[in-house]
Amino acid sequence: VSIAACEAFRSMGGSQVYMYLQDLMAQANAVWHAHIADEKNDADKDGVPDVQQIDGRQLVTRKMALMLRTIDPETIMRAVSGLWTAYVGVLTVLKFQFARTVAFAESIGENLRPTVAKVVGPTLIAVTPPDYRKWISPGINLICKLVA
Repeated sequence: VSIAACEAFRSMGGSQVYMYLQDLMAQANAVWHAHIADEKNDADKDGVPDVQQIDGRQLVTRKMALMLRTIDPETIMRAVSGLWTAYVGVLTVLKFQFARTVAFAESIGENLRPTVAKVVGPTLIAVTPPDYRKWISPGINLICKLVA
């Protein structure tokens, strides 16, 4: 499964994931530097940074506007899209592999059940109280599927 997942990751843009992560990091750094500069900004020249003179709602609005002015939306969208494509490629392969494994296990369990029922069934009927015997067949089915 891991080889198929790695191959899907590589073919769906995995070779560019490092570049996408670098792009996101560069955008985050740009926002961080703009934030640091904004924290020191004193537009009214009263000696107190402007961010310390506004309430929480205005601060959130100010920082959101700062972020929107600073980041490049095309870079963010390209990076997120590339990461998402690689993720979905791996997820698709893993889901397919998992579905195939579950179907195979179901088949093994169904083929084990008659043999296990013949070998273990009479003993379980002998030691199980009559009120609980209805659970023997489903229990054998479950055990066979879990073993498979």
